[in-house]
Amino acid sequence: MKKILFFLSCGWIFLSLSGCSSPIEAETSTEKDSDSTLVVYSPNPEDLIEETIPAFEEKYGIKVDLVQASTGELFKKAEAEKESPVADVIFGGSYALFSSNENLFEPYISQENDQIIPDYQNKTGFYTPYTLDVSVIIANSALTKDIKIEGYNDLLNPKLKGKLLLLIQVMLLAPLLN
Repeated sequence: MKKILFFLSCGWIFLSLSGCSSPIEAETSTEKDSDSTLVVYSPNPEDLIEETIPAFEEKYGIKVDLVQASTGELFKKAEAEKESPVADVIFGGSYALFSSNENLFEPYISQENDQIIPDYQNKTGFYTPYTLDVSVIIANSALTKDIKIEGYNDLLNPKLKGKLLLLIQVMLLAPLLN
């Protein structure tokens, strides 16, 4: 059941995000048949692409031309192409980049938006969240026996000074890896 919901959600996301391209580009393009080909820019990992793109193509009979690169590269590409857009959809990437680059997109909210879990609904007209990010605190119990760590405020304990590693430090490398 979860797989069915996953594929249905992915199909809906592709359809809802397909309204992100400029209508002028779709009407004037001679390089592709806009009725049967969807150009998708995506920084998503290969395993997610392998699960969603073929399922979408099979279900809707629409060929996907996929361009994969880092989120930053794809947004730079979209910015450079804004007068004559190539991509129909950017599938994936940072919420912050979408909200700070709304000028690159046509506003669109699917008719099915109210059928989606409220936290995942498109509330801006420019981006439909499709993943849920979580925060986790991992503590070495051998080193923190006498220190209570139950939330972020507990990390301000002076006993932990110089002993914290934040994933954000590692995540700075994500654009290089995605």
